[in-house]
Amino acid sequence: MTISEQYKGKYFFHFTHLENLEEILANGLLSTNEKEKKNIEHLNVASSDIQCTRHEMKVTCGPKGHVHDYVPFYFNPRTPMFLSLIKSRNYDQPYFIYFAVSINNLENEKFVFTDKAANRRYEPPTFYDCPSKLDELSWSCIESKAWSSPNEAEKHKKMAEALHFKKFELSDISYIIVWNEDCKEYVENSFKKSGIKCPPVFFDGENGYHHYYCDFNYDKNSSLVQGPEVTRSTFERIVKSINKARKTVDTPYQFDDIEEALCAIRKDFSCIKELKGIVDLPTDNRVHSENVEGHTRRVVKNLVESSEYENLDDQEKLVVEFAAYLHDVGKGPKSRWTNGKQKVDDDHPRKSALYIERVLAEEIDSISKKEIRQVVLLVMYHDFFGDHLTSGRFLKELNKVLKTESDLNMLYALAKADVMSIHSPWYTDRVLDWEKAHTKIMEIF
Repeated sequence: MTISEQYKGKYFFHFTHLENLEEILANGLLSTNEKEKKNIEHLNVASSDIQCTRHEMKVTCGPKGHVHDYVPFYFNPRTPMFLSLIKSRNYDQPYFIYFAVSINNLENEKFVFTDKAANRRYEPPTFYDCPSKLDELSWSCIESKAWSSPNEAEKHKKMAEALHFKKFELSDISYIIVWNEDCKEYVENSFKKSGIKCPPVFFDGENGYHHYYCDFNYDKNSSLVQGPEVTRSTFERIVKSINKARKTVDTPYQFDDIEEALCAIRKDFSCIKELKGIVDLPTDNRVHSENVEGHTRRVVKNLVESSEYENLDDQEKLVVEFAAYLHDVGKGPKSRWTNGKQKVDDDHPRKSALYIERVLAEEIDSISKKEIRQVVLLVMYHDFFGDHLTSGRFLKELNKVLKTESDLNMLYALAKADVMSIHSPWYTDRVLDWEKAHTKIMEIF
């Protein structure tokens, strides 16, 4: 049966990391089971729990078999799965691309489709092999441009899938979506080298669909969450920028050194304008029981009263306390927010690091390059261990930014003080998990 007129012109999408493109060009888009049979190496970014379910879930129509016998596509370009992946901070969003396929392909007998995600063992989707059943899908959920869903049921309906048996030919791809010009050039050159004709390549939004988790209030090419490589390169750029700017400062410094700056902040929280921007700044983050200023003060208090802080030397104590005061300045200023209330911002560590460029370049006279690097490190990665506990952020990310055991000890002390200041037993009751994380990173380090 042919596709109904109301669905013509629609597409479904398969996303993958650029690291997999060479393998895809050599073999086509293959199902998980086909890749395993051919011993093809593939960067698999999916949850292992979900993959186990998909491996066992039977497809009840079409070519049948199991879900892992099929190449997966989503009707919705903004899936909760992709959002969870990006929010894990383990991958950089710019390195993902989307293959778009016309919905007309569902007339192919190798395609089946579902009315929701095929990732729940006890709530499997309904499988269809006739395009006339497209009416069974919840198109209001699928076509929603919102990343979030009001409940779990709608979340899974949003992730309705089109599944192609074993192998999908690249010649049937309608177009490709990429993050920026560099990615477009990489994709087009890769196709050219392989001898395969490249489909049209679009940037996000040009095709009428939006696929990436972008900060449109800041820059359409700015991810709302930064992955490991982008975070590291931004960190290195900020440190370099501060050191370069200090050479051209021609106005008097406000403080002689970090110790004097700390003494001033303890007396007057607003003595640095970036801190003034978070004074009495309310937040709608439900795990915070205080405003941003109050939370910052509590983090500092928890820090200086901790055993981790006591084990630091005098200079390390100054550096980490100074960083603790500045770690959340990226949540401000109050004027940035509608009605003056801060919304949850996954990218606030990076914004905080950007704000303190000025502070470290212009406010403190005697500060070494080592101290500059450590303060930026502590501010930019202060959420790392919390992310590791909540979303499995990979500890190996720290390998490329930590230089000394001192870096690690200060970062761990600040990170623990930060999450212990949050109104959430989930964090505060997991002391053993903190100790395990510290042991693991020490072994890697």
